[in-house]
Amino acid sequence: MLRQIYGEIIFKKDSILYHTSDEPFVYKTENEKPFLFCSFHPSEYFMISDYVTKIKLKKDTSLFFMIDSLKKAKIYFGLNNITNYPNKNLSKKINLN
Repeated sequence: MLRQIYGEIIFKKDSILYHTSDEPFVYKTENEKPFLFCSFHPSEYFMISDYVTKIKLKKDTSLFFMIDSLKKAKIYFGLNNITNYPNKNLSKKINLN
């Protein structure tokens, strides 16, 4: 049902995405954030960051879009409403809900 409301795209194996951050990216398995925010190009990220990590997909990957609204250059996601955490930055939470 949610895929009909929001949307989905399939990225093919070997597609390239970029993760930008203020610290070097380190892959973790324990207590890891449930999301990794990526862009198609580092310049698309709205903040200037010190580190850019190139991510090459090892297999076809489904991306589920949950865009609630757009305001200027910022995208607001619908996940906050579904998980009952309105106006919270989910990337800073360690909450698997």
